[in-house]
Amino acid sequence: ENSDIQIFEFVDYNCGYCVKFHNEVSNVLSQESSLKLVIIQMPILGEMSDALSKLAIASSFQGKFIEVHNYLYSSKRKSSMEDIYADLFLMDIDLKQLKKDIESEAVAKLSSKHDNIADDFKFVGTPAIIIGNTIIPGFIKADEIFEILKKEFF
Repeated sequence: ENSDIQIFEFVDYNCGYCVKFHNEVSNVLSQESSLKLVIIQMPILGEMSDALSKLAIASSFQGKFIEVHNYLYSSKRKSSMEDIYADLFLMDIDLKQLKKDIESEAVAKLSSKHDNIADDFKFVGTPAIIIGNTIIPGFIKADEIFEILKKEFF
């Protein structure tokens, strides 16, 4: 958490390339413990994307963000919100509190903040990645991430 080296990832849980990138960045994180991944929600692919984005943010209030984030990118993720909530219940997430948090001003403010960050960088698609001073508007593989990390920080 106190890492000086951060990767900023702009995500949409319905983006196929984001799923692929999640696997690539997970590979990098497993090999390089000095990194911190900062997720910026960028739900651009419709209402379901927006709902999943708010769900992920709200899950962080219960300390479950990483678990939910990984689930939303997994092959186990269901297609309906009702089924997703059932899975989250099985993951020991307080659904009553989660639904309350999703509608909260705190989630609305964070969602707006994320929108503003994405707008500031003029990103129009996901994934988008920032590593140091390098901005990548699209998918890259783990070896490319390592090369950028070397160039920027080592």
